[in-house]
Amino acid sequence: MIKYFQSIQMLRFVAATFVIFAHMGIGIHSYKGMDILFVVSGFIIYWTSRAKIGAGSSAAIRFMKRRVVRIFTFYWLLFFSLIGLGIYTVQFDGRFVASVFLLPGHKSFLEVTWSLSVELYFYTLFAVTILLLSKKTAQKIAILVWIGTFLLLGLEYTNYPIKGTPLNFFLGQNIWLILSGVLTGILYEKSLVIEARKRLYYSAFCLTIGLFLFLIIVDYYSNRSFACVGIGSSLLLFGILSIEDLKRPKFPTLLMRLGNASYVAYLIHIPIIHYFSSSPALKTTNQFLIIIGIWLLSLVLYQFLEKPLVERLNRLIHVAQAPK
Repeated sequence: MIKYFQSIQMLRFVAATFVIFAHMGIGIHSYKGMDILFVVSGFIIYWTSRAKIGAGSSAAIRFMKRRVVRIFTFYWLLFFSLIGLGIYTVQFDGRFVASVFLLPGHKSFLEVTWSLSVELYFYTLFAVTILLLSKKTAQKIAILVWIGTFLLLGLEYTNYPIKGTPLNFFLGQNIWLILSGVLTGILYEKSLVIEARKRLYYSAFCLTIGLFLFLIIVDYYSNRSFACVGIGSSLLLFGILSIEDLKRPKFPTLLMRLGNASYVAYLIHIPIIHYFSSSPALKTTNQFLIIIGIWLLSLVLYQFLEKPLVERLNRLIHVAQAPK
């Protein structure tokens, strides 16, 4: 059984590139990149931390600390650097505090950080799961909540839609997408006992249906879009992971590095796009060159800033929590 999925890194790179495309107005499917990232995030958290479920307070605290370090280290570095350099101006009030700590509903000049609030909320739920629940109970609750949040999407077609309400943050389409990734992890784990040939057939079927659902053109603001892209992304993810496990293909090293740098690219592409949109002369810059520049800069910042900082902070956490 594979412990490190190269295809996950590939999907992170593809999804982050889709997000960049969307903010540059490129492609009719690019808006789906954020949905893919949520699904992949749910799978990663479940798959890498499933053994910790039910392990108690120490495991829950350690999990949450590592996720907070992962989210905030580069975010704060970029956020305060852009303010310190005078590229963005802010008022030091409650809204600034909300942006600093990624509180729900905050408004940041980085624009995409609303999704980090969703991620932090999910990490908190998962930490509670590690603290209180057994793995079997956690799986059952995840399935029930996934069904419940899916049904809530249907409120869009009634007089009581949840969009624009606090309920949308806590139980809306984004949490449903993350839970779709969690369910993908649960189903993938259970599929490992199936005979290899059957798994290959199931994978091909999932890839076919998943690609069809993913490519359906649906109004972005409709919950049908989330349903199609969420289920489609989950099926694609399941199929790709199964094929990697069965066939063990070798992915290009550059693709893996780009996947590692996807979080950096996700954050820095907004100020770069803002810069090239700030004057008529800059607006004429070739979009392809801008995208290449975003990824090259992301690779450098990941390798020399984000990665060593996160690793150092995690080591400090490990030392601090080690029994004395």
